[in-house]
Amino acid sequence: MALTPPQSAIKDISTWINFLNTAEIPVLKNTAREIVQLQDLVQVEQAILMMGTTSFFKYIPTNFLVEDIPRDDPIALMHLLKLIRRAHRAAYFAADWATHLVDLRAEEVRTAALLHDLAEMLMWCFAPKKMHAIHTMQHATCKQKYTQHKRATSSTRF
Repeated sequence: MALTPPQSAIKDISTWINFLNTAEIPVLKNTAREIVQLQDLVQVEQAILMMGTTSFFKYIPTNFLVEDIPRDDPIALMHLLKLIRRAHRAAYFAADWATHLVDLRAEEVRTAALLHDLAEMLMWCFAPKKMHAIHTMQHATCKQKYTQHKRATSSTRF
């Protein structure tokens, strides 16, 4: 199983899609433990029931861990874990708001919030060097906007 995408994927989105279609998606150690524990539960999530529990446990690996991927790049792992934490926090708030607004699909809203950053998570797993570059550009842009805003607001003081 390849942990890095082919070189042609650098500029070709279809190659990325093909790579991700065949790539084994890693899970966190804690999630792997929870999946193993789920095998003993009687009541499971609706998605698992739709897929079938046998298929779910057959196709969801628990031996390919997120923590094993960027061994040589702990900063990439740190960014990935921060992103996962942010996704969980967003999912919590999204579900809370959906419940508050009496949305009958609060669980779907929660799942959508969890999946929102999936592409970025996969990039941190499979292309950490590219994500470091993207992260640097994002923070440079934020810093530049902050500096411009600070200059604009400081010149309008009385």
